[in-house]
Amino acid sequence: MAVPGGPHVDVQHLKLDKVARERPMVAKLLCDYLLFVEHLPKLALELCTAALRVGANSNSSGSGAALAAPSPAPMGPGRPGLPLAPTAGPPLPPAADRTQQQVGIRNADDWWWKARLAKANYQLGLLREAERWYKAALFDGEALHAHGRQAPGHRFQHYHTGTIMELAKVYKRMDQPLTACELFTEALEANPLDHLILLCSARLYDELHDPHRAFDLYTSILRLDSSCVEAISCTAAFFFYERNQPELALRFYRRLMQMGVQSCEVWNNMGLCAFFTSQFDFALSCLERALTMAVEATERADIYYNIGHVGVGLGDLAFAQRGFRLAVAADPTHGEALNNLAVLALQQEQRALAAADSRGGAKPSEEFHQEATQLLEMAKAAAPELPEALYNSAVLSYQQGELESAHELLSCALEAYPDHAESVQLLERIMKHLSAL
Repeated sequence: MAVPGGPHVDVQHLKLDKVARERPMVAKLLCDYLLFVEHLPKLALELCTAALRVGANSNSSGSGAALAAPSPAPMGPGRPGLPLAPTAGPPLPPAADRTQQQVGIRNADDWWWKARLAKANYQLGLLREAERWYKAALFDGEALHAHGRQAPGHRFQHYHTGTIMELAKVYKRMDQPLTACELFTEALEANPLDHLILLCSARLYDELHDPHRAFDLYTSILRLDSSCVEAISCTAAFFFYERNQPELALRFYRRLMQMGVQSCEVWNNMGLCAFFTSQFDFALSCLERALTMAVEATERADIYYNIGHVGVGLGDLAFAQRGFRLAVAADPTHGEALNNLAVLALQQEQRALAAADSRGGAKPSEEFHQEATQLLEMAKAAAPELPEALYNSAVLSYQQGELESAHELLSCALEAYPDHAESVQLLERIMKHLSAL
């Protein structure tokens, strides 16, 4: 019980064996309290073990008493005798017996306690034990429900969505995502209408970089639940990035707006979709609305970065430069904005050189070149694996004749992004020069 000024439940002084034996329903509540409130998996593990041990003892004592009980004797003419009580102890009251049977405490194969035992092992980091007990909860035990119907599934003796998701989490933690995929596939064969399993499976395929399979699953989710925000958002992202159809993505984001889901991310994505469909005014209005709803500095930096891209698309480089500078002001470690500022500085240098050649005057100073070099160094320091910054630095080194430095930068760029075509082409040219020396 609680004490004044102390914890809600003094779990350290509880007799877990006694609670599991005499108060089974309280034992289940206490187990969840230990796992999810107090975060004491060791005590929860002890309680689960005690509960399963009580169930095993109850089963064994009941079977032994049935064998030892003598046959009933008549108590009078025409009156059948009452069966004798088991020799293991006094009989339980009928109400208490029914209660214990309902919560499954007298059954050593209780799936609930096995699942909680697996959860305790998972929190302790014992992943193999957690896997074993989750499998025992799902695939062992009685195959029939309380109403006598066949449990769904081919292998599942007890189909429970939460337990399946927890077992898949164990597989992911053990770096076995394909095993988790097989588990989800088997669960969907058992219950194709379980939208939570569909959602978890789609997330897993997204993490495995299989967007087409994830898109099929998100489509199935929307057939079951057309208001699933995550499925709508991921479907919109699929049309934008994989299908290159921003107009369809914009339709899904508008659907989110109709559902009342308004956030800076949704407004920002709507602005990008409008920009790529050449709706520039609508894009700027969406991005401005996203700025008003942004809370974090990183969110404002990303939105200003997108505004700068709108300026590049419109051909207004001064407006674009202002947007990128605001992005850097909001987040000084925004490598993409620093890289784009460096590119704009190099373009200004090229325009100044072209103007000087046309007028026949003196060449301009190297102010823009130095600024671009400094910005690229800052971009590489902020985002060491940004391929664009590494490639641009390699181009500057190549133009200055520093082939070894350019080779190192391109190697780093291709290590971070092996499919960067410009880096591959420039590296081939550098290798030809080096082989000729």
